[in-house]
Amino acid sequence: MRAARWQIRFNYAISLLVSAAMLSWPDGRPSYVALETFGGLDVPWWVWPALLAFGAVFLLSARGRVWLTAGYMLTGILVMTIAVCVFVSIGPTVQLGPAVALVLGCMRQGTSAKSEAA
Repeated sequence: MRAARWQIRFNYAISLLVSAAMLSWPDGRPSYVALETFGGLDVPWWVWPALLAFGAVFLLSARGRVWLTAGYMLTGILVMTIAVCVFVSIGPTVQLGPAVALVLGCMRQGTSAKSEAA
């Protein structure tokens, strides 16, 4: 049963790392205007992949119910922010359905983190 609990956390961390790799891919990446000018600031391209990698490490290293809940909520917020900004930059061709499903799953796991606390 313990391995199944880690598998959920590991799957979310891998999705963050894959998203970070996709955002930092140098060739063929469209210009994500909403991410590059987030909140009126000029954000360097490496900030979002770094935030996603930090979120993955934080989620995997979280111990205790409060930190685990914070890790899941951080994961959900990062994924939804990236998804909405890419949607605004590129248009409706981006699949928001999987992103929304991932965020809802993160929020559900975060609220029930008591059962997964290590």
